Amino acid sequence: MVYVKKVLSLCGSARKGGNTDLLLREVARGAEEMGASVETIFLSDLAIKPCTGCTHCKSHEECIIQDDMPMLLDEVLQSSAVVIASPVYMGQVTGQTKIFIDRLYQLRRGDRSLKVDGSHIRGAVVATCGAPSHEHPQSALSTLRVLFRFLNQPKVLELVGTSLGPKGIVQERTGLLEEAYELGQRLAT
Repeated sequence: MVYVKKVLSLCGSARKGGNTDLLLREVARGAEEMGASVETIFLSDLAIKPCTGCTHCKSHEECIIQDDMPMLLDEVLQSSAVVIASPVYMGQVTGQTKIFIDRLYQLRRGDRSLKVDGSHIRGAVVATCGAPSHEHPQSALSTLRVLFRFLNQPKVLELVGTSLGPKGIVQERTGLLEEAYELGQRLAT
């Protein structure tokens, strides 16, 4: 039996066909051409409620909130690789991305140990922003990396696209699209 790697692509942009989505499509294309199966999930399509800080998850294995988060965490944990992407809004990830990241709090016990070992899951983060500076998306990248810290995966690939204001302008940036494609290939190997 041939094992096919599963790459999970999490899009933190609600704008389908936007720059973040288009870069993730290139990541997916690169991974698929290496034989991986790819599933893309738009975080804005899910019902994920904000963390209430109730700390139920510190003494129980699961979060008390009933929404789409358990399904999404199952998808993450069943993947060989995960790429999470967000446009940069006001210097940070989108609201739907931040709610997902906040809910990762449930992956840590009260003694601060991790409930899961996702160190086998390859990781990548992608940030897109309209600003021309590579400094502008750094805070968002740090936030995106939290997913992998809570999975015990210290090695994370990164892709940053700057000067990407208008919808679809990334299609004119062949070098950036090639980087996204190569990132997908690396995730699938």
